[in-house]
Amino acid sequence: MISRVSAWLVSDWRRIVVLTVLAVVVLLAGLVGYRVNAVHQYTDLFWRNHTNLTEQSDLYRPGKPGLDQFWQVSKDGGSTYQRTFFDGNIPYLANGQAHRAMVGLVPYTYGDAEVDGWVFQWGPAGHDGGGLVLRVNAQTGDMLVFQVNQQAGTWSFQKRLHGVWTTLQGATSSDLINRTDGWDNLLAVIMRGDQYLLFINYQFVGVIADDTLHAGSVGLFAEDGTVTLRSGGFTVYHTA
Repeated sequence: MISRVSAWLVSDWRRIVVLTVLAVVVLLAGLVGYRVNAVHQYTDLFWRNHTNLTEQSDLYRPGKPGLDQFWQVSKDGGSTYQRTFFDGNIPYLANGQAHRAMVGLVPYTYGDAEVDGWVFQWGPAGHDGGGLVLRVNAQTGDMLVFQVNQQAGTWSFQKRLHGVWTTLQGATSSDLINRTDGWDNLLAVIMRGDQYLLFINYQFVGVIADDTLHAGSVGLFAEDGTVTLRSGGFTVYHTA
């Protein structure tokens, strides 16, 4: 009798293990499928924003007729700004202070939009990051930053709110980053509500959710003032 009960318990235990494993497999398969579908949707949105473009498709680009071409540039980490005009319609940040970030902002604010820019920097602190700033409030210093560290081959996403920096995505390695000396990397962010869809060199790399900032200016960011950072093709687009 005891042996029969033991056999039944062992058999029942095995069934539980098998069912648990199957449930985990199904769950993981569902998560993978959801991830693949989400990546497809985000990538499709990116290309829709760049298809059948008209003069009204880009909300802002350097040199576009009828738009203010003077940026607001800060060389003290976003505390104070000066109106700055860039020759050749290529915005750049330079001649700042060591260990102080530089910020360059277009003279308009946006809620939902796509921001693109080919980013390249060089100089003594070239090992630091550079990239795009989003939904910036120049009066308070609040901002979001999507940047790459070209030498390290990593990207990250930070938030500054009430003077305090918070890392929303730490340094993340990506083979999509072109680490060749002298080459640019295309950074793009689609801002939709509290979501930020991130792309590097036309490829989706991640999505960040944050409901802190709803609108603001956009532009360029250099982590250290001893570098020169420039961006060809900087454009703000409508997003679908």
